[in-house]
Amino acid sequence: MRDAKRTSGRQQGRAVVCRRQRDAAFAHAELAPVSGARVPLLAVLGPSGVGKTTLLCGVLPRLRAGGLRVAVVKQACDAFDVDTPGKDSYELRKAGLARTLVTGVGQTALIVESPAAAPASLADALALLPTAGLDLILVEGFATAGLPALELRRRAVPAPARYPGDAAVLAVATDAPLTPAPGVAVYALDDHPAIAAFMLDFCASRRTAPTPEAQP
Repeated sequence: MRDAKRTSGRQQGRAVVCRRQRDAAFAHAELAPVSGARVPLLAVLGPSGVGKTTLLCGVLPRLRAGGLRVAVVKQACDAFDVDTPGKDSYELRKAGLARTLVTGVGQTALIVESPAAAPASLADALALLPTAGLDLILVEGFATAGLPALELRRRAVPAPARYPGDAAVLAVATDAPLTPAPGVAVYALDDHPAIAAFMLDFCASRRTAPTPEAQP
């Protein structure tokens, strides 16, 4: 019984230390101004095939259940078209529209045409995103933006690791053993409840963080 109590005490002590380290990391994650608002941005980084979409599909329902309204900004590697050939909107776009707004029951889509040689920057993408009512913006891609980040790793998908060399990495989700440094949380790649809790705590820390006063 005493051994069990001592083990439980050590586990609780480690949990307190991890929370303190995590909170210290959150305190240094600045809020990013987005279209005049200040919405927390969290990058989800990892190579293709590592499981970013699978993880987000497991985490997003938990974030919604936790009261968060979440947006995702995703950087596509290749050219794409969300429209359907033969539809009126598609034909009008091909005829020369610069922007097309399609709205219907339950959904609205804005399609902005841009030169093929000029992919949108993160700032450009965020400028198009209405932020009213949002609690969190997850960013997939734009790896050089320096945003606070959750890094994903999978042994079957080898790629250069960002942690520990990248100070922007606040947490790592992996299927391999990894010893965390102070201020960095480590989760199992499929531990969606724990990762969702990390994101909820991240948002809560940013809501309570002091906002710099405007300079006269």
